[in-house]
Amino acid sequence: MAIAVGLALASPWLAGDWLRPQALAPAAVAQALMPMGVVIALRWLATLYRSAIQGLQDQVWLNVVTAGFATLRGWGVIPVLAWLSPSIQAFFIYQAAVTALEVLALATRMRCLLPAAPEPLRFRWQALRDIWRFAAGMVDYGSRRAAHPDGQGIAFPSAAAGRIWSLRAGQYLGRGLYVMVAPSTMRSIPA
Repeated sequence: MAIAVGLALASPWLAGDWLRPQALAPAAVAQALMPMGVVIALRWLATLYRSAIQGLQDQVWLNVVTAGFATLRGWGVIPVLAWLSPSIQAFFIYQAAVTALEVLALATRMRCLLPAAPEPLRFRWQALRDIWRFAAGMVDYGSRRAAHPDGQGIAFPSAAAGRIWSLRAGQYLGRGLYVMVAPSTMRSIPA
């Protein structure tokens, strides 16, 4: 949710100052960034469900559904663009709708696969406190690996050292943010 809201709030600035579109109007790009934020947030959620289903050893069902939704996302958008609206907004709205259906299918399947809990579930902060160092290290490693094209990692800026990102590192920031939402078991980054 925070991803979608953050991208929606930042879309006018991103469209005008950061992306600087030449073929599209900045307002059209800003309107396209809003559903793009929804797509990113939903894909992140779908990845969590997909990982849980994979861990529950239901790979055949998962592969069939993943292939089906990938086909629907890729080929299903063609009629939308051809007959409804050939715009970037229509593309991302369609992607958001299909991804929402995918999340619903994955959530339903995961709920069917999980055994019933013997007692009501509750959140435990202690579980997070026990693994925060490991989790922080994995986020650091994943972001460094994702942000560098050959997988060697980069030195991110630190306030103490006063270093600044290179232009090359900034170019890979978008790629790094996208790849960080997918677990390393689901995707490999080409060198």
